[in-house]
Amino acid sequence: AYNLYLERGKHYYFSNDFTNAEADFRAARQLNPAEPQPVLNLAFALNSLEKFEEAERVASVALSMNGQDAATLALAGIIQFYRGNYDKATALTNDALKASPDMPWALGNRALINYWQGSPDAAMSDLDKVITAEPKNAWALSLRARIHTERKQLAEARKAVDAALAADEKSARAH
Repeated sequence: AYNLYLERGKHYYFSNDFTNAEADFRAARQLNPAEPQPVLNLAFALNSLEKFEEAERVASVALSMNGQDAATLALAGIIQFYRGNYDKATALTNDALKASPDMPWALGNRALINYWQGSPDAAMSDLDKVITAEPKNAWALSLRARIHTERKQLAEARKAVDAALAADEKSARAH
């Protein structure tokens, strides 16, 4: 039953059904409380549901179980970002990147943090790394388009928007 809840929770999560993902990750955690994976996955689901206080508490448990795991550190960092704790978000994200320097998700998180802190050049540097690793990362391409638009680099912005739409088939069909 543990593996069923864990795998089904992942399916729900990647289908953007965060409520059912949360329920399955809680069930998996209850069946095997010493295993860190459902704890980390639960924190992801809670973060996606914008239950940031609970996500932060669960991420703390995941950190105590996983130590310096890059995914756990990156998650804890983005939760801090959403809570407005930018210094803590930056520190945790940089720790994640020390553990896994080429992790696209952590690089994307740092790009977002840098963008919101008024450092678009640093954000673009990290976005370039994300897009090199994951050329169809619609989120990274969209943030790149936003930065180009703010800089009034409209040709580059249009290319980034087109690439983001092509990468995200649902959005491409909707437009």
